[in-house]
Amino acid sequence: MTWKARALGCAAFLASCVGCGAAEPAAEQPTAVEEAPEPPALAWLEALGRGDRARVDLARGVVFVTYASDASGEDPDADEDGTIRTARRLCGPELDAALTQLAADITRRVEDDVFGPMMACADATCSFPAMGEYDTTGDLGFEGGVLQTVVRIEGGPVGEEFRAEGARWADDATARLAGGRCE
Repeated sequence: MTWKARALGCAAFLASCVGCGAAEPAAEQPTAVEEAPEPPALAWLEALGRGDRARVDLARGVVFVTYASDASGEDPDADEDGTIRTARRLCGPELDAALTQLAADITRRVEDDVFGPMMACADATCSFPAMGEYDTTGDLGFEGGVLQTVVRIEGGPVGEEFRAEGARWADDATARLAGGRCE
């Protein structure tokens, strides 16, 4: 018999001897299962619509991004081609004002029979559609149950190319501002 055959035979014998001899006690297995972060839910949007700030970290602030056309030609944030591109972390009174406006926008949609049902949450984002010609969509990004970003892109009569460019610009802007805090 070769040494390999003997080793395999010994291994088989030892495996069949469960509970024989003075074996080491098995390591205790953890009983608690770490819970995955709760995915965002429409209830979170409705709570924000009521003015609830429980899912807002005031020390961190929230990144607000807007990409829209300047229909009036008078918006100071519009560039030379008439596109409003803003991205900034809002804190303090500026954050409070933006959250108040967001609450009104969400409430208007929740109460609407057509647009309310179009609100949805998936992965770490809750979204809602634009309600009219110069309105913007809303994508609210959450991390660990806390609101991190609000991205508004014009959803009215602009073309898909404009919306796609807005989405790319918003992705770049949120990446640039990620991880910051209020001062």
